[in-house]
Amino acid sequence: MAAQVSDLGRDRMPERMTVRVPPRRSSVRDRAGEAFSFKEEAPSAGDDARDAAWRVPEATCSVPLPGEVDADAPNAPPTTMNAMNSTSRSGRGSAKASTPSLSRANTRATPDKEALTWEFQQELTRRDRIAKELGIKERLEQSMDRVQQSRGWKFIHSAHFQLLVSFIILLQAAMVGYGAQVALTVAVKKEMPPPWVSYVELSFSVFFIVELAFRIGVEQWCFVLGPEWRWNAFDSILVILSLVDISNASKTGNAMIGRVFRVSRFFALMRVSRVMRQLPSMRTILLSILDSIISLVWCFVFIAFIMYVFAVLISFGAAEQIRDLPWKDPEVLELRRWWGSLYRCFVTLFMAISGGADWVDMTRPLLLVNEWYECLIVLYVFLMSFGILNVVIGTFVATVHNIAAQDRDSMQKYKLHQCKEYMGKIREFFREADVDRSGTLSWNEFKTHLASPTVKAYFQALDLDVSHAHLLFTLLDEDGNDEVSLDEFLNGCMRLRGEAKSVDLNMLVYVCQVSFERIFDYMQTKEGPVDDGVALKP
Repeated sequence: MAAQVSDLGRDRMPERMTVRVPPRRSSVRDRAGEAFSFKEEAPSAGDDARDAAWRVPEATCSVPLPGEVDADAPNAPPTTMNAMNSTSRSGRGSAKASTPSLSRANTRATPDKEALTWEFQQELTRRDRIAKELGIKERLEQSMDRVQQSRGWKFIHSAHFQLLVSFIILLQAAMVGYGAQVALTVAVKKEMPPPWVSYVELSFSVFFIVELAFRIGVEQWCFVLGPEWRWNAFDSILVILSLVDISNASKTGNAMIGRVFRVSRFFALMRVSRVMRQLPSMRTILLSILDSIISLVWCFVFIAFIMYVFAVLISFGAAEQIRDLPWKDPEVLELRRWWGSLYRCFVTLFMAISGGADWVDMTRPLLLVNEWYECLIVLYVFLMSFGILNVVIGTFVATVHNIAAQDRDSMQKYKLHQCKEYMGKIREFFREADVDRSGTLSWNEFKTHLASPTVKAYFQALDLDVSHAHLLFTLLDEDGNDEVSLDEFLNGCMRLRGEAKSVDLNMLVYVCQVSFERIFDYMQTKEGPVDDGVALKP
């Protein structure tokens, strides 16, 4: 299209263009077409065969383009994209312009042809890019849905398979610790470790290699683009380290027996994080630590800055005392022990707030310099212990709270546990109140059991208002037979617990509106049109 438009030379461009673009899939076109509206165009009888074959669905640009003028301007000569296409095709042997195409002209030319052409091409490029992105996303979602319905996916995500993998991970972690103990024992005795230790560790590595390959084969693209891609990348790194370890050991032959505890064993212990993420509490702690790393870094920077300020102030005073006294003086040696350099000042100040040493002992040498340094240390300890460190702890507590609130699985399990516990308490109350063991509660049984202050307090703990006992019983009795079954009691208590929610108020408003409309329609049907001054329309 750009070549056809550029062949027009210095001709004016249309203000509102009617262009021909290749058809696309309707689903993608409907979602990607934000600035264009498509309409099908049938070939005219006056067009030749080539013009009819070339015609495709036309698109009308509805976006105001730069430099456009009024379409009804008297001095604007008519020109259409069909006419331009006919002109460009005339160089290939067709000298006849399409008269019906010219009759469909509905635009006027504008003088800013280059800007108009560039913006239109940019719009088509943007539409094509959006269509491709949506198409790729649709195909990816379809592929993920197909993979998640397979038997392999259900097997590797089943509770039995996850339990097996978790057991092997914990067993490997225990074996790594045993291997470290064996390595220390044989090192003292100047002996070689038993060969079965290395063989067991090799079997663990082979198991995790096979497990990763099986997951990749089942999950396919979901392994890389799924929601668990971070954990999958972590598992892949551990397996790669295991492969490197095995290859290095195979090159040295029996030397692998003497190298039981390697650096890769430390990374193998990190597989325990896969077990942690299966437990809600451990997963909350792990995610909180990972998400609070940035906050931890900035807290460290701030604390280091405060320590740097106090360390510089104390260093100047210590330098004067060390310069005035002999080098081997006991007081100078004690001062150098605690405040002999800027690095020593940092370490001493950190020990003062972390329990590494008593801050009274480190303050005693500074009394020889000036008593004001003791006040400075007291101010530092007070500021750090009661101010900054508490703020840091509060930051981490807030982070853990936010992570726990955003963890969907943990919240679902917590709500489900709460619901089961609540329903268990309601069943216990129902069994106690059902004296005749009929499986239903009558009003007399409900009233008698509810007369106890303990039961009233129990209902208050369940977020149920028992101040109007008969009204509560009426609301629980859904079928109106003056008896409440266990299902009615459970459903009613779950429905009536707590205060009224926004959905309850909106439902009440909706019922009132529907009732008013029905009454108004009935009045119009029976009594004729109702005067607006007598009855208010909804």
